[in-house]
Amino acid sequence: MMPDSFWIWFRRNKHRLKLAAASFAANAIGGLLPLYLGALVLIGFGRFSNFADFYLNGEFALYAASFAAPVLYQLFGDVKKPFPHRMWLGLSCVVVLVLSTGMFSAIFLASKAGTGQTLQIGSVAIGWITTILLVAAIAVSALTTFYDLTITVDDIDLQQSERQNVDDLAAKFSALGGSSE
Repeated sequence: MMPDSFWIWFRRNKHRLKLAAASFAANAIGGLLPLYLGALVLIGFGRFSNFADFYLNGEFALYAASFAAPVLYQLFGDVKKPFPHRMWLGLSCVVVLVLSTGMFSAIFLASKAGTGQTLQIGSVAIGWITTILLVAAIAVSALTTFYDLTITVDDIDLQQSERQNVDDLAAKFSALGGSSE
């Protein structure tokens, strides 16, 4: 069962949650439109076999990077604004960007004839790795969007105020001869 404070917060922030959901939905639908539309075009021409058509050339790695990069700005564009888990979310975006760049570069290099490289990347491995990168990037983007649009300065101030009250009570208790352990 959820604590009452969650439901109070949920009812108070229902509008912000709807805004965050709409913002993320627009981002996800627009960002992945080439996949949906590309699949429909291929189906229309009878050329669609499976989604390997979309990841064998590194497209999922590019989509992952396109979802992760704006999150870095969202996280670090205004560092004065309180943002929970900023460093972990930022680190995960950097990891997705580095791995996506590496995957796309390796796939691109392997596709070029005469490069003198003997890169061999299995299509199953490409599929799994780039799909995991894309899902991770979308998840971080969603989490950051919801954090950004639902957590307010008032919420952060309230948490800090509650922490300060607890510290003050502990100090008063200790001053009266009580044990703080």
